[in-house]
Amino acid sequence: MSRWTDQFKDHPFKGVWQSVKETSAQVILPDEAGISDAEELSRLRKLIVYLDAMLDGADPELISSDAFGGLHNGARAILGEIQAYISNKNIGHVRNANAQADALADLFHKYVGGPITQKTAAAAKAVAAAADSLSKYVSDWHNRTSQLVGRLDEQVKEVARHSVRANEAVDKLDQRLAALETQLQTQLAGFNTAFQTSESSRAERYDKWMEAQQSKVDEQFTLVAAKHATGLVVLGGYQDQAGKVLGSVVDTSQAGAYATYASEEKKNANTYRRLAISMMAVAALVLFLPEIGHFAQTLNGYTVDWQKALYRLPFSLILFAPAVYLARESSKHRNNEVVNRRRQHILTTIGPYLALLDVKKAEEIKAEVAKSIFADTLPIGGDKAGETGNVLAQISNLVTTLMKNR
Repeated sequence: MSRWTDQFKDHPFKGVWQSVKETSAQVILPDEAGISDAEELSRLRKLIVYLDAMLDGADPELISSDAFGGLHNGARAILGEIQAYISNKNIGHVRNANAQADALADLFHKYVGGPITQKTAAAAKAVAAAADSLSKYVSDWHNRTSQLVGRLDEQVKEVARHSVRANEAVDKLDQRLAALETQLQTQLAGFNTAFQTSESSRAERYDKWMEAQQSKVDEQFTLVAAKHATGLVVLGGYQDQAGKVLGSVVDTSQAGAYATYASEEKKNANTYRRLAISMMAVAALVLFLPEIGHFAQTLNGYTVDWQKALYRLPFSLILFAPAVYLARESSKHRNNEVVNRRRQHILTTIGPYLALLDVKKAEEIKAEVAKSIFADTLPIGGDKAGETGNVLAQISNLVTTLMKNR
């Protein structure tokens, strides 16, 4: 056996081609496939049989070794398209398989083609295969059509039987509807009479119930209104008490603040006063201490040295100037202390006094007192007796003046 024959038998193309033949023979068209799909499949089978007959009659030693690669690739492409059609039933794959088979046929004619008698025999086999494929399709179509016609005939007969029974049922239904219409008219007449009687009785009971409910609602509303009025009075009392408590708290806190301010002003005033007294003492000592020392040394025949005293006078005046400034600052802080103490006493004692007056007059007095406090219009300095006088007497005089103006 020659190497060409061995190469022909052992090449993978033989196995792939065998799979192409077996797979194409197993293809089954779906029931809804048309005649064009059957023609596509028939032509593919016909061409495969034709090429297989050419391959069987070919002489292996006359086939070029270069041809097996193209033949192998073409057979694999046809096998892939056939398997894809079996998987998804898309007829496009059969068309693609026909195209791949045409390309493979060109290679067969180029490398595998034999004598005319061989091609004729291959063509005869191909025609027989195509006829067999179409015959199988036609036979299957005839069987399916016969079955469908038989089932259709049975269904027609069943429809006829149902039609007869439906006509009988319609006749019975007409009779029942006539009887039901008569019975319904009788029942409607009785129902209408009973409904009118019941509606009249119900309307009368509803009117009486509404009157009773209206009376109850009026009584409940009167009770609720009385309770609400009482609650409003109580709440008004609570509000007045809360206002008084809040006013007392505010007055007390504000009075405490003024007391704190007054204490700070007193502290500052005392500090400035001590500093002023110290500066004045130092200035006096600068002016008179040398004379006092000279007097102590010469008890007999002491005379004042006015020239030296005049020399010391400017230094004494330099010390007196800040002493005077500190004295003025002490006076200012003392006046601020007096003002804050007065505000403290007014805020502490005005609440009980205003509680004895009516609301309107109390509000007027409170407004005047607030104006005098926050506008800083209270008199400052001058009359020391007035600053330390009775605060309650001052408030009484203010109220008396306001009442006279009204």
